[in-house]
Amino acid sequence: MSRVSQIKFLISEYFGGVQKNFADAIGKKPAQVSHWITGVKPVGDAVASQIETALDLPRGWLDGKGEVIRETLGNRIKTVMEERGMNANSLAQAVGVSRPAIAKILEGQVRHPKYLFEIAEALNVSVEWLKTGEGSSENFSDDPSDDHIRFERLDVVAALGDGYINNEVVEVVDFVHVDKAWAREKLGGNLSRIQVITARGDSMQGTIEDGDVLFVDTSVHSFEGEGIYLLSFADGLKAKRLQASVGGGLLVISDNPRYRTETVEGGRLADLTICGRVRGAWHLSTL
Repeated sequence: MSRVSQIKFLISEYFGGVQKNFADAIGKKPAQVSHWITGVKPVGDAVASQIETALDLPRGWLDGKGEVIRETLGNRIKTVMEERGMNANSLAQAVGVSRPAIAKILEGQVRHPKYLFEIAEALNVSVEWLKTGEGSSENFSDDPSDDHIRFERLDVVAALGDGYINNEVVEVVDFVHVDKAWAREKLGGNLSRIQVITARGDSMQGTIEDGDVLFVDTSVHSFEGEGIYLLSFADGLKAKRLQASVGGGLLVISDNPRYRTETVEGGRLADLTICGRVRGAWHLSTL
């Protein structure tokens, strides 16, 4: 099969038959793709290599080498959406983005969305499976015969001081196994909404230490009483204690007394974004 035939196959099977979607996915102009399809310009070795790299295809795939292309991120999302009875509109609403943004992912135009974490959460699947197609799609292991539950610890950092910018592509760092009874008691009944991340800094010292593992209930997006919440700021995510103030606002508190307390009230409350509530924290010591 020729390189042009392979490209036509990709466009037909994975990009809805739309050349522009394919062009966007490989970072080329639609006119260039049209030239290849019509034979105006050849698909040279350098171009073939660029296409294979952009689409995560095996080297030489356009020349008929390697296995059939694996499922794309968009196809995996579509499969789970059908199982959950969801469509692009409902997924977009659950993730908090526009429908066109979801459509671009489904059509293969965006292969590394920065909100992959939120999509996995909305679909209740593993981030790693959603990204690579490898392993189980389950978000955690909850076998009744097992006394432990396995959570993925994600490459996401919550700052306990200055903000940390998180990676756009969320990766699984490792796995945290916890006692099932402890998880049910401390983390609540909806364990599929628990995400495990890492804390950095010292502003919550005494309650949360630098390097602690945080169990975040991502179903919480509003203040529900005093507690430690995961907040989104311009410079990243921060774990802070929230407490209602006398004037109707919220106190953003660092448990370390070296840091000052901030009062958020009035119109500024609308700018305070709550990404979840910290239900538990573990300190992992090294030997």
